[in-house]
Amino acid sequence: MKNQTQRLGIFTLTLLITLTINNFTMANPAKSRQLNPTMVDTYISMAEMYYHAKQYNKGSEYYDMVLKSYPAHTEALLGKVKCLLAMAEYPKALETLEILEEIDPGNATGLLYKGKVFIHQEKYTDAVQVLQQSVEADGENPEAFTLLSNIYRVYLMDKSSADYWQQRLDKYLEERRLKLY
Repeated sequence: MKNQTQRLGIFTLTLLITLTINNFTMANPAKSRQLNPTMVDTYISMAEMYYHAKQYNKGSEYYDMVLKSYPAHTEALLGKVKCLLAMAEYPKALETLEILEEIDPGNATGLLYKGKVFIHQEKYTDAVQVLQQSVEADGENPEAFTLLSNIYRVYLMDKSSADYWQQRLDKYLEERRLKLY
């Protein structure tokens, strides 16, 4: 934990120096100009770092800074949804996913996250529908296979469908294993 905190401090210091050089003010982001395109990756990295440090609110703020200048930034939208899911902010996550759907309809990761939101809201039939769309968009989606298998087995009590998705997952994992050797 101490090592992670030290890395967070060093990275934050580096970011602050970079922001100062580029005439950005972290204290008053409303007065800052549009985000320099070269800084987008830095902000995304900061957001990811905060996400992995379980500081989801801070991560979401950095994604918002990117989205303020680039509202159609798919990676920032997906990252923000990830933070909102971790904070159990499901209505806000759905709002952000709606924006993503307008920009990138059929985004497999976005559909996967939407399925997760529906699971948390106990809307299992909606989750199944969206997760199946995620699988159609990206045939190699082991997380969607697992979620679908679990939904059918635990919530919808449909053993044959659960087995089908489990077999899809097993087949995917076996193919991956064979590719490694």
